[in-house]
Amino acid sequence: MNNIKTVFKTILIILLVCTIAPLLLGGFMPIFSIPFGFLFLYYVLIYFLINFLKRTRLGNIMIYLLFVFPILWAIIDWKSLLDFLLQGIHLDLR
Repeated sequence: MNNIKTVFKTILIILLVCTIAPLLLGGFMPIFSIPFGFLFLYYVLIYFLINFLKRTRLGNIMIYLLFVFPILWAIIDWKSLLDFLLQGIHLDLR
């Protein structure tokens, strides 16, 4: 479980940088800080869930599934994940 905490801390740092960096850029880039911010909050909640969840097999499986789900979604279809996180803001990325 210590390995997954280390991975979560690394992802949280990367997402925090990805949330703050677009805010410092001009143009339409600050729009992209919104989905990275939502992903940051998602992984923070999972990190707190790790600390309060009992160490059972079902708990470990649930943590791994919650951890991998957004990553797999981003790998399979990045545009639909971005559209889900930016509901109401329509971007034409073609």
